[in-house]
Amino acid sequence: MMEYQKLLEKYDQEIEILSKRSNQISYLRLAIGIFFLTVLYLSFKTLELYWVFPLILLALIFIWLVRSHQEKANRKIFAETLRSINQDEIEFLAGAEPFESGEEFVNPQHDYTYDLDVFGQHSLFQFLNRTATYRGSQFLAQTLQNRAAKQKILQNQEAIDDLTSRLELRQKLRALGLINRDSQELYQFIDYWARQRGNLDRFSKLAIYLFPFLLGLFLLMFAITQEGSWLNYATTMFILNLIVFSNSFKKIKLELSGLDRIDAVIKHYGLMLEELETVEFKSARLRELREKLIKDGESAGSQLKDLAYLFNQLETVYNGMAVMLFSGSISYHLHFLRKIYVWKNKYANQLSDWIEVIAEFEMLSSLANFKFNNPEFAFPVISDQAEMSFKDLGHPLVKSSVRIDNDIDLSDRRFVILTGSNMSGKSTFLRSVGINAVLACAGSPVCASQATLYPFKVLVSMRVADSLAENESYFYAEVKRLKQITDVLATDHCLVLLDEILRGTNSDDKRNGTLEVIRRMVRENVYGLIATHDLEICKESDRHPQVLVNKCFEVEIRNEELYFDYKLRDGICVNQSATFLMKKTGII
Repeated sequence: MMEYQKLLEKYDQEIEILSKRSNQISYLRLAIGIFFLTVLYLSFKTLELYWVFPLILLALIFIWLVRSHQEKANRKIFAETLRSINQDEIEFLAGAEPFESGEEFVNPQHDYTYDLDVFGQHSLFQFLNRTATYRGSQFLAQTLQNRAAKQKILQNQEAIDDLTSRLELRQKLRALGLINRDSQELYQFIDYWARQRGNLDRFSKLAIYLFPFLLGLFLLMFAITQEGSWLNYATTMFILNLIVFSNSFKKIKLELSGLDRIDAVIKHYGLMLEELETVEFKSARLRELREKLIKDGESAGSQLKDLAYLFNQLETVYNGMAVMLFSGSISYHLHFLRKIYVWKNKYANQLSDWIEVIAEFEMLSSLANFKFNNPEFAFPVISDQAEMSFKDLGHPLVKSSVRIDNDIDLSDRRFVILTGSNMSGKSTFLRSVGINAVLACAGSPVCASQATLYPFKVLVSMRVADSLAENESYFYAEVKRLKQITDVLATDHCLVLLDEILRGTNSDDKRNGTLEVIRRMVRENVYGLIATHDLEICKESDRHPQVLVNKCFEVEIRNEELYFDYKLRDGICVNQSATFLMKKTGII
């Protein structure tokens, strides 16, 4: 938090300085404007040529001041955004949740994301998310939804480690993305736009050069000869320019698709890429991404800024005065349409790759921010064989001040039957194992001091809901979920996490069904844990002592109060809390 506080103070000072300078320029610009009007009045009054030079000089100074003021305004917006980013981090570390939750990615049918709260309010995604672009958010979500192969995990670990110390680079990228945020609509249009091809017809290509040339020539002849016929010819050329423009107006609208801000979004894509192009990365993956941005000596960042400029100029087509003045005289908008076609034919195939580079950087930056905020978290060792062990394992979303960590090792016996009373920590522990396995498979550090695991396929049944829309009972929803899990057990090394399954049936049926599921896990060589309240189920470990192990969370009664230490123990739970709580609350 100290680092964020220092940056917050730095940007506060920068904003204050820029505000003062911006105000000074505003006052100076006002003075120059008044001075210009005064000189202009005197020039009309005296009709002397010597006023021309000071008028030109004052106009140039005024233009310079306007640009300088805009530059200071842009820098102030950038500093304010960076300040906001650091303020968000400070509030986040204090317990707030200022980041987007990924609610749109919630999927109850996914193998684990719904059960492990990967998306939605108070989710892992919200905890990690530092993306600013639509595609970056998608990339982070996809990374959390799909485990990577070992080589990709190791590449991500190295890249995240490289980015962790580059705090200001990560924040600059986020700030540039936030200042002019894209959207799904804009992203989809850009993707569609890049796949379309177009060109001016031969007549238009000739006309945009010939007609403006003839217009200029006829005006020059009129100025020399003062003959009205030349002016008539010039007027004809002006009308022909507008006719040629009107014939291509649909093409222009197709390129713009009626969307505003597209030039600003593309410009900021370019600025983000320019930031990345200047950095010498240590990580092999980051160097690979950077190499995608520079081809044949041409910079992706500068090319996107050029495209943004072309879009910006083409967008003036919606200004009727600009069309009459510029397209009627020099075919202004058709020249920019032609330049966009040239740009598209040359670079459009690379555009999606450049946006993907931004997206992957944002994903890696989010996980690097996670590592920066939690320096005690460790990168796991990724094993080639099926195994899993964590030392000091905890849930990453729980504050370290209240988090209770535990060790878990499935190297000798690979499936745990976990018992404990309500509120003792069973579900949280299952989620801790699952969430950290997901993080490990993304290349992220995990909430543990040491970890070794295979990149398992994670399968979870912890939160099942019935469906009124499908006339589906809770019990049938559970069975479907278990079927979804068992269908893939033989196809891969799986980590299965089950919490009190078959709650929708009677106790005998539930016990028998649970035992059969455990026996299936034994046969399929599955790693994992199952939490249960039924202590009879624990006896199954006697039948498979090489595979099954009993572990538990205990509860104690101290001074007529329940006490949970949330420490994982060997063996079967002894104490229960339900009867005590019912007596204490007066139910019985």
